[in-house]
Amino acid sequence: MLIGAVMMAACSDLESFSVDADARLSFGSDTVCFDTLITTISSSTSRVVVFNTNDKGVRITRLGLKHGAASHFRLNVDGEHVPGGTYANFDVAGGDSLFVLVEATLPDEDTDDILTWSDSIYFQLENGKQQYITLLAYGQNAYHWYGRKLITEDEVIESRRPIVVHDTLEVAQGATLTIKAGTCLMFDHDALMLVNGVLNVEGEYGNPVIMRGSRMGGLFDYLPYDNTPQQWGGVRLSGSDNHHHINCLDMHSATFGLEAVDTRLTISNSVFHNSGGNALFTTRTKLLCYNTQLSNSFGDLYKMLGGETEMLFCTLAQYYNYDAERGMALAITDNELSYNDRLYWPVKKAHFYNCVITGYGSDVVSGDFLMQSKHPDDEQYRVDYLFHNCYMRTVNSDADTLRFVRTIYETDDLEVRGESQFTRFQGYERLYDFTPTDSSMMYRRADVAVFAMYPDLKLDIDGRGAIRPMKQDSVDIGAFQNTTK
Repeated sequence: MLIGAVMMAACSDLESFSVDADARLSFGSDTVCFDTLITTISSSTSRVVVFNTNDKGVRITRLGLKHGAASHFRLNVDGEHVPGGTYANFDVAGGDSLFVLVEATLPDEDTDDILTWSDSIYFQLENGKQQYITLLAYGQNAYHWYGRKLITEDEVIESRRPIVVHDTLEVAQGATLTIKAGTCLMFDHDALMLVNGVLNVEGEYGNPVIMRGSRMGGLFDYLPYDNTPQQWGGVRLSGSDNHHHINCLDMHSATFGLEAVDTRLTISNSVFHNSGGNALFTTRTKLLCYNTQLSNSFGDLYKMLGGETEMLFCTLAQYYNYDAERGMALAITDNELSYNDRLYWPVKKAHFYNCVITGYGSDVVSGDFLMQSKHPDDEQYRVDYLFHNCYMRTVNSDADTLRFVRTIYETDDLEVRGESQFTRFQGYERLYDFTPTDSSMMYRRADVAVFAMYPDLKLDIDGRGAIRPMKQDSVDIGAFQNTTK
């Protein structure tokens, strides 16, 4: 063992180190940026690779943070923590590299504005040269709700700062929670919202209410945690005497999305994206939903168990790409298995007008429309279902002209289909814009007759276009109106 140690030391001594004035290190990135952190909460870890592309080794006589121990950033170099923000005498062999890991925790500041903190990593080389990697962090203060928060009286939430919910947020029966436009609720991984009272979400065009996970940073450089599913729980609504109203809500990256049981619910101009379960699940609920996007979830985008549903100008786009076993875009059923007993809940109404229902797979719609009433021994009943001027990726049902009225079926024979029908569609990043292109079969194919019943539909999900045209052959199917022509 002693001989081996001596030989290794000798080999180390034989390593040739350059003192050439032109010797430099190369960096995988010259800037590390954290955007946007919640103050007092540690960031995820960013990594920078430092390369020595020289034939000879380069000796770093000092490596550290410019602001030293006072810095809001922390360093780890090749597995070694850098105490006090400085590290001395580090050797990088010729053709070798080292890893620098960076984290940040920003201080709390009494302001609603987004602030910027900066620092730099300096590398003092033996040849006298200094090199730098810039560190930037954007941070925002937040309000923190710890422990179970129970709302027992009517309450209004309106905040320019994010609110980090660390546990369950519950609205008691008889209480109404109103969330104003621009409010951002950020939930910890196991946190969720339970509403036994009434929930009113009052977002506005261009200023929605946001519900998302609290984790910042990214799983990978190209994949922020905010764009991945199962970052927080979700929202459950209940109460047969309640009527919940949700307008301009951006809910994403939840585990089970929005669930409503035995209640009434109106959803408008909202987005439910990237859920680890169902994006929207209603049970024995009366739902009116319009100008809404349901997209990219591991479970079903919309699962309807009994009750009544009316959807108008909605886009259901099932392009979940984290698992090939994704759910349907639309699933309608009248039964569920509970404690080994199958329970039946009548589907009283399922009407869809000017909706896009598409995604990966040859058929993204499921539903046995000849269902049972309450028990298998009862007489069968037919669901009051209707698809009117919808664009659907499912089995062609043109023979049923009463239930499928002017339906456009997406098939592999169409020249423009799938992702190519939309304005922007880009992989794992949350860069989806489900506005139909002018070559899509959704383009200018909607029926405008429903405007007479629902005047709010004159605006699309973004309020773009400002107003949808009132004449036939001028309005797009789905939640988004193409306004380029």
